[in-house]
Amino acid sequence: MKSLVMSASFALGFFAHPAIAEEELPTPDVIACLKAIEPLDLRYRGWMEQQCVGVAGDTCVAIDRGTGTCLSELVESMRAFYAALSPLLPNTIEGSGFQVRGYERALKRATDTFENVPECAELDGYEFTTCEYIQLGVATTDLFYRARQAEVSLP
Repeated sequence: MKSLVMSASFALGFFAHPAIAEEELPTPDVIACLKAIEPLDLRYRGWMEQQCVGVAGDTCVAIDRGTGTCLSELVESMRAFYAALSPLLPNTIEGSGFQVRGYERALKRATDTFENVPECAELDGYEFTTCEYIQLGVATTDLFYRARQAEVSLP
């Protein structure tokens, strides 16, 4: 367990380093960060999921300086993850009524978010890219939860 915490701390430390905005660095890998923390206890994982998405987004905002290039790369990585994971997820799971219905609704919501990004429909340019990143970030972290519910290995 200690090595998992150390690995996750290292992953977040890379994203949170203050010199990132001033150096030419590659786009943060939000999916790798989320995968690195996946084995952690829920008490750590919930907070760290927010950090993976939030710090990567903040880093890209600093790198982009209004262009949206870095955020667009993060969006594409989340879309690629969704495209790889969604065929692996069953349409329904075993469990109580609430759990089953919640899972099914979450899959529909994820599909709508990844295909349409309805919350961002009226935006364009950098505002759209920022909104899209936020919406897909939320949907992506939820997909990790849905994969756990369905007992599906991550791609």
